[in-house]
Amino acid sequence: MRPETHAQAPLGTLRAAFERTGTPAWIMRVIQAKGLDRAEGFRLQVALTGDGDRGHRQATLEALRSGEVDFIDTDWISIGRMREDGDSVSAFHPYGRIMGGLVVDRRRFSGEGRAVAGPGFSAEPLGWASQGNRIAETPLGAEAQASRPAAAFQSHLKALAGRTIAVVSRFDKTWLLLRAYAVEQGIADPARTVDLVETGSKHEALRLLSEGEVDGAILFWHLAAEAVTEEPFELVFDALNAVESLAGEPLPTTFFVASDACLRAQPELFRAFARAFDAAVAAMRADTSVWRQGAGEMALNGLAQPLRTAWLRRIGLAWPGQLRRRLDEFSVTLKGYVGAEAMGLDALPEGTFAQDFFTRTEVAR
Repeated sequence: MRPETHAQAPLGTLRAAFERTGTPAWIMRVIQAKGLDRAEGFRLQVALTGDGDRGHRQATLEALRSGEVDFIDTDWISIGRMREDGDSVSAFHPYGRIMGGLVVDRRRFSGEGRAVAGPGFSAEPLGWASQGNRIAETPLGAEAQASRPAAAFQSHLKALAGRTIAVVSRFDKTWLLLRAYAVEQGIADPARTVDLVETGSKHEALRLLSEGEVDGAILFWHLAAEAVTEEPFELVFDALNAVESLAGEPLPTTFFVASDACLRAQPELFRAFARAFDAAVAAMRADTSVWRQGAGEMALNGLAQPLRTAWLRRIGLAWPGQLRRRLDEFSVTLKGYVGAEAMGLDALPEGTFAQDFFTRTEVAR
């Protein structure tokens, strides 16, 4: 946080860091373009980073830890791990259900050189409804997925045995959810049956899949949405549906996070950002042209429809009440399936969610 003398930013400047190819930057772009930060009395300053590690930490996490920026986005498990490691940081506002899925190359499962459904893999992705390899406007939700025979889901997961899967990190939440969902379905934990390749970069995972060096890859949601528009790639696991199955309801998994000291020093500045964020998301959900403005180049080349469909499922939703309690309970459920060592913590530490910043989502609906 920096003092700001400009009359339009009496609360000061709020510095953020996001991955250059990540989707939070879309919303920040809309906030700045529409002047939503200035309307709330602050100036938003955004630094864009690569998606690799800096030392042993993801670049944006290290930027927050070093004090280069005031806030970033990350998932609830990572926030808990940071607190366990001694970093006094807390979530102060939900970002969304930011999870990806498992994308496979069907040719490697069929044993043929053409894109056909191989053993255990249907011709239709589990996460988004498809027309050929295009993603339809209406995605498959939990109800549509639940209507399929359980054996179909089990065959998808069983077909992964002996395969090579790329993932950014073994602590990746989508990988943990895939493992938990498999165990819930009575299938062997994929951690014991697949050869996992940790890449340290989401784009490296995509490259390995695209160049045929692995059988499948855990991809971030926007990369998965892009990948499955091309033959022969297919989404066979969507983490959104796994959360609804394991938790019994949709929950946000990624939050904006800041240091406890900053949140105590200028709570109104962070609340002002939360209001600007909500306003930008509302505008993007209501107006496709505003959404395209935020998405920028990612919405070109025929990708706008699948990306927007996936984005609408993840961001700007009405979250359930008692959010902190529900995420605590979900963390316990997840740990029961994959273990504390896999999650990197035994339980969410006290302070993972900033006190007084979740009034809206803590009220029972």
